[in-house]
Amino acid sequence: MDVTTSGSGEKSSAFAAPNNQTPMSNARKGMLKGSKFNGRHSTYIDAAKPIINAARDLDCITRITLGPIENSGSGGSHLRIRPAPPAALKVIVSGGGAVQTLFIFTDDVAQAEAALTHAWKK
Repeated sequence: MDVTTSGSGEKSSAFAAPNNQTPMSNARKGMLKGSKFNGRHSTYIDAAKPIINAARDLDCITRITLGPIENSGSGGSHLRIRPAPPAALKVIVSGGGAVQTLFIFTDDVAQAEAALTHAWKK
């Protein structure tokens, strides 16, 4: 492993996450399989797990797309759900210093939104 020292004496690893990305220790990878998930990637933040599990188990949800993980700089957990017409929800989940956007495609937007909100509050 390469370790470099900056002018301030700080050590950094060649494997450290860049400043605008979340370290992989805060993310889960390779655990999402099935027809509802697209094949692009399967990494998600811990705070998104209840939303992803609820979406996976709900019949009215047809597809789940995981967005990139970004550093939020704060540790608070938040959920925002917004319509993404014609038949999707844009779900923004933050927690543990990271933020991730999920796109949830559904046949019933109202039912999906209610179920995801309920899963978050558990």
